[in-house]
Amino acid sequence: MTNIVFDLVGMLFLLVVGGVMIAGAVFAGIWTLDSSNIVRLPRKEGVIDWHGMKWGQSRDKFLGMMSSIGNSLLFRFAMVAALTMLMMIPLGMVRDVVKERSQLQQGVIQEISQAWGKPQNIQGPALVIPYTEKIGGKPKSRNKADYRRRMAVLLPDKLNMQVGLEGQTRQRGLYKAEVYTADLKVTGQFQRPDLKSLSDKLYKVHWNEAWLSFGITDTRALNTISALSWSKKSKGEKDKKGKEKQTEADKVQLVEFGAGTRIPDTFKNGFHARLDLTQPKSKKRKRSRRRGRGRKSGKKAKKKAVIYPFSLTLNVKGSKGLTFSPVGKTTEVTLKSDWPHPSFRGQVLPAKRSISKKGFEAYWSISHLARNYPQLWTQEARNFDIGSIATFCAGVDLFESVSHYSQVIRAIKYGVLFMGLTFMTFLIFELGIGRKLHVVQYGMIGLALSMFYLVLLSMSEHGSFFNAYISAAGIIIVMISLYAYAAIRKIGRALLISMMLSGLYASLYTLLQLEDLALVSGTVLLLVILAVMMFLTRNIGHDADDTNPLEEKGTSYAG
Repeated sequence: MTNIVFDLVGMLFLLVVGGVMIAGAVFAGIWTLDSSNIVRLPRKEGVIDWHGMKWGQSRDKFLGMMSSIGNSLLFRFAMVAALTMLMMIPLGMVRDVVKERSQLQQGVIQEISQAWGKPQNIQGPALVIPYTEKIGGKPKSRNKADYRRRMAVLLPDKLNMQVGLEGQTRQRGLYKAEVYTADLKVTGQFQRPDLKSLSDKLYKVHWNEAWLSFGITDTRALNTISALSWSKKSKGEKDKKGKEKQTEADKVQLVEFGAGTRIPDTFKNGFHARLDLTQPKSKKRKRSRRRGRGRKSGKKAKKKAVIYPFSLTLNVKGSKGLTFSPVGKTTEVTLKSDWPHPSFRGQVLPAKRSISKKGFEAYWSISHLARNYPQLWTQEARNFDIGSIATFCAGVDLFESVSHYSQVIRAIKYGVLFMGLTFMTFLIFELGIGRKLHVVQYGMIGLALSMFYLVLLSMSEHGSFFNAYISAAGIIIVMISLYAYAAIRKIGRALLISMMLSGLYASLYTLLQLEDLALVSGTVLLLVILAVMMFLTRNIGHDADDTNPLEEKGTSYAG
């Protein structure tokens, strides 16, 4: 903040120097044009004859010449334009401060996210089944067989997620970060695979060493997780009520999770649960084998599909957003939240969604045909990009529609317009009252307009943007109005300036609140302002003798 004060003092010095340089440049230009008869300036009694003037003339004549140039309407407009462009320097300084504070805010948000929980991406679950291949070792061959252990990765046939997301705010110093806590209920089912489709050299499947892997981006943010609910059903066997039969051996199992996914190439972070998928030999099968000994059956018994329903619940923390990878053959996700500003992201948008001030609800239904990886593959011999499991996702970000830093940046973009209009208003008042403002006074008004954005920035960090805007605008309007009254000595004109500034700041606030219609509203405002300025300046230069209205009214410097 101290640097800004010194910069503004330096700006005042540059303003004075710049005014002197501009006056000198205008003087040289007008003298050159008049001397070469390109432009003939009006000559009156008491005004210097340019052609008869010599550089060694008296001090009074030189000051009279400078006064004639300063009273020129063209010079006044050029001075206003130059000052307006010069005021872009303090506006740029304030913009740099806003960007610095915004970057500091992003750094604090990143630190809070690291401590609370990163943006979470839910991956899985996946069923991993080890198996062994036998290569070589034919009968009566001297070559020994080579056994290779592989891992088959199976994705679920059905995957359903019920997500309840509660938005929260965490604060560190002046800065706030949007975080959330999510309750997830994950259900679905796997179908027992035929691993012969993966390898024609299949030797043995290690069903008793299988495990289920579940991936999540930041496991540090995992609050609670239930045990895995796992069961087995034979598809097609139903009871009298039409429900799937369930034998005593196939009752629901509760399996505790362990750390790590055991397949970091697929799911980098997460957890796993060990499973035994060995099929128990039933008594019916044993009896059929005994009866069928010594005779061949003409038909093979049709194998019934075996499915494995599962479910688990977990509570996880995160920040910024929550996404999921649709690994199911059919993936259905329902997400409810109290956050009113969702920003849906990912490769697939929700099929249904409803948004209100109380929150939102979204529903996704995604088929496996939408992605580019299969349902079953061998981990060591995959032929697709394994990273696509994480990158092909869908979800939502907790979006803050308009931050106060972005609103201040947007307000600064209108800074040059505000200064130009204010300077033009003072210039038009000069023509009406015959009292001329000094270039330094214009500069002080420009610096006051620049301070509005700095006041707005500092106050918006400690309260609501509306209160900060009203306070900053009120301070600047009162300062400029009192300064204008002290300079032009007309209370009516000072009140008009106050009303004009109030209208400009009210219009600016309206533009800042509009998100979708900001461009249209801004364009309409510019057209209205242009029409008003054209009306006010319609009679400039219409004097029959082309005299300067400032000269006729006997202008004098204010103060």
